[in-house]
Amino acid sequence: MQAHPAGNDDRSELPAQLRVLVTDDNRDAADSMATLCHIWGHEALVAYDGPSALRLLSAEPPDVVLADLAMPGFAGDWLARELRAVPGGHYFTLVAVTGYADTEYRKLAVAAGFDHYLVKPVEPSALAGLLADIQKKAHETIDQTRALIGRTSELIGETRGLIAEARRLRGDAAN
Repeated sequence: MQAHPAGNDDRSELPAQLRVLVTDDNRDAADSMATLCHIWGHEALVAYDGPSALRLLSAEPPDVVLADLAMPGFAGDWLARELRAVPGGHYFTLVAVTGYADTEYRKLAVAAGFDHYLVKPVEPSALAGLLADIQKKAHETIDQTRALIGRTSELIGETRGLIAEARRLRGDAAN
């Protein structure tokens, strides 16, 4: 990757925040987690049940979903499968946030489509670190995509040159 002069880093064009959807039937827990996300510079949306989370997800696709596993009427594995099934559902990071520390629940969450598993009460530093890692990976993916686009543009230019040369040679051969 090329170096950029100070103040002209490609990352300055990227949003400095993640869009985080917090889903928890415990309003205090959901609101607290959303407040932490805001403090760390992220945009946070809150849903207090599974159907509301699905509606918000469809209207404003998030980068990250923090979802409680035990909401009345909506088991976390059901919610994960539903979230993954929506268009674009594989593009966000899905994090289980639960009081269940048992490895069986962890296995069920991973099988349902969760990328990460946090046990309540979640340490703010653990959540901040996870969000920072997700944001870093997003930036790396964007950088890789830009590099691929640049290389593709180079190959297109080279191909156009080869086509022009072939046409020129074909024209010379016809004479």
